[in-house]
Amino acid sequence: MALALAALIFGVGHRGFLLVSLPAAAVAFYYGLRVRFDAVVFGRWARDWRGGDDVQVAGTLSAFDAARGSRAAPRSVAQRCAGARALLVRQAVAVAVHSVLVLAAALMQ
Repeated sequence: MALALAALIFGVGHRGFLLVSLPAAAVAFYYGLRVRFDAVVFGRWARDWRGGDDVQVAGTLSAFDAARGSRAAPRSVAQRCAGARALLVRQAVAVAVHSVLVLAAALMQ
């Protein structure tokens, strides 16, 4: 995002591609924040659950959902891992789109 903004400010590259790349960069940044949050949460759970039993895991997941104010049906650890992987894939796609647009802007100059 910083590269695209700097190019816009200094008038380098194709302006249209750079402008279109900014929302993609914002989406990538947003998913990056969510992926980082998941990494912290899963790391904490991994430390807390060493040698734990299913009751401890279920209690932690319930407490986490309650703290978030979630009213959805409880999700298993496997479902949460699948969701975290999906976020990572979405972030990768957004980064790829942003990169292609910035590269196109540089090549179209």
